[in-house]
Amino acid sequence: MRTRTWPLLWLTVTASGLAAQAETSPLDTAPRPVLTPGQHAYQTGLRTVGRGIAQLKTGVSRVANAEGARDTVMLRQAGQRLAALCRAASGFMASGRPQMRPFAFDPPIRESAQALRVRVDSVNAYLADCTRLAPRHPGTVKEVLVKRLTSYETALAEYRLALVTPVVQQVDSTRDTTKTPRH
Repeated sequence: MRTRTWPLLWLTVTASGLAAQAETSPLDTAPRPVLTPGQHAYQTGLRTVGRGIAQLKTGVSRVANAEGARDTVMLRQAGQRLAALCRAASGFMASGRPQMRPFAFDPPIRESAQALRVRVDSVNAYLADCTRLAPRHPGTVKEVLVKRLTSYETALAEYRLALVTPVVQQVDSTRDTTKTPRH
């Protein structure tokens, strides 16, 4: 008898979980745009580049923590670690950057995609110097990386905003505006 109750219990739990997933909020009803193969490749490249950026942020935070502690040994080790992370990040950047072709997008989004790619190139261009200079001058390398990463983050935010704007405009156009608001 007991062996038969487990499958029934599992089926009940699974069905209730699926029912909870079926409930959607009004924001989930917005149509999601279908990505073309070129747009999907851009997103995949951006995800790969993002892994490299995350490594750089880790290295920068290590150097900042070591500077705050005023420990020269920790700072030297953080500089060496930053150099290694710059080397690893350059591999991610080198594999992700070629997939980021902004011409896969229509003109409203293309400009922000192009600007993001330029910022990725800016960060990527400094990684050889980062690898070479970080063990000796970690504070200087950190400052340059923070500037470049900040400009990358700004371009990324503009790109994400450009992706969302057409969907929001499409949802707004489907709303019924003939009703008069109550005051």
